[in-house]
Amino acid sequence: SGVTFTLSQCPGKGRFRANSLNLTFNGVVRWRHHANKYAFITCVDSGVEGDIWFSPGDLVNNKDAIVPGSAAHFHLYTSHGRFRARNVKFSEFTTDKPTFENHVSDSTVQDGHIDQPLTNADGACNKLDEPTVRSPSSAGRGETSASYDSTSSASARLAEMTRQGIVKSFNAA
Repeated sequence: SGVTFTLSQCPGKGRFRANSLNLTFNGVVRWRHHANKYAFITCVDSGVEGDIWFSPGDLVNNKDAIVPGSAAHFHLYTSHGRFRARNVKFSEFTTDKPTFENHVSDSTVQDGHIDQPLTNADGACNKLDEPTVRSPSSAGRGETSASYDSTSSASARLAEMTRQGIVKSFNAA
């Protein structure tokens, strides 16, 4: 995880300015939608609440297969009010692969919803005071709307998060 950027010198001022800011993270491909070909990455260390979506066009190598459980390295940004991954690269795990036990998959969903406990693989914080980032689109659940900062490449706000279970749902259609 980290930030990559390029520096350029401002003409006439002699100061340096950061350009091309990229938030870089590692995560795990959680599930993919076979018909529409988009997929979701879970990334605990990004502080993002929920999964991060991407499509085959976001892959560095367009011949890579999108397989749930694969390790992914990616840049994080917002697209249409949601967090999205781009420049996605897959790699093998150096340690044990996750089992995805008790996780949502498109083949186990009934009526498009499932209730389950929140785990670290879902983006749960390890400490109660640890901040998490919520995308601007999460305001539709009784929360105040997130402000959009047009000067930022990743519009987000800090939010509180507990270690308790939550209802997770998505449209499986």
